[in-house]
Amino acid sequence: MVDFNSMSREQVEQFSAAAQGEWGGRTHVWKLRERFDWQWREFERLAALQGPVPASPIPEGGFMPGQIVDDDGTLYLNGSGGVIDYAPGDEPLSEWVHVEEPPEPGDPEPEPAPPAPEHEPWQQPTGAHDTYPIGAIVTHDGHLWENTIDRNGWEPGTPHSQWTDLGPVT
Repeated sequence: MVDFNSMSREQVEQFSAAAQGEWGGRTHVWKLRERFDWQWREFERLAALQGPVPASPIPEGGFMPGQIVDDDGTLYLNGSGGVIDYAPGDEPLSEWVHVEEPPEPGDPEPEPAPPAPEHEPWQQPTGAHDTYPIGAIVTHDGHLWENTIDRNGWEPGTPHSQWTDLGPVT
């Protein structure tokens, strides 16, 4: 437990800024995880639509999650949740699951991608009243930027600006 009463104002502000930065980083990771999960579900959907593929030759990049493989008339499902780079029976411990018949592909329409958050472009503040609060996210020079200090009036990407580059705008 943190004892804020024994800390100076500057220490409390530093602690707060560090906590805000940590929270922003975790939020970014959660957004990436949501996108990653959507992509795996889309791989599985496309593999089911494709139907069984031959076990040999192994496709470049391996067998996708949910991929159905026909190994001399016996069907196997990649139930690993990830890419498998070997055919059924090639490994003693395998994540291939024997199936009697291929599962129905389900919804033929792709699941919509999670919406990308829309962020305003950065604008130079005209005074203290319109500076950026901690956690504000803006676009600037083709990148997303997250502010890490309160009342930030600096341009993202400049020295000592206290903005974290979250990567290119997609």
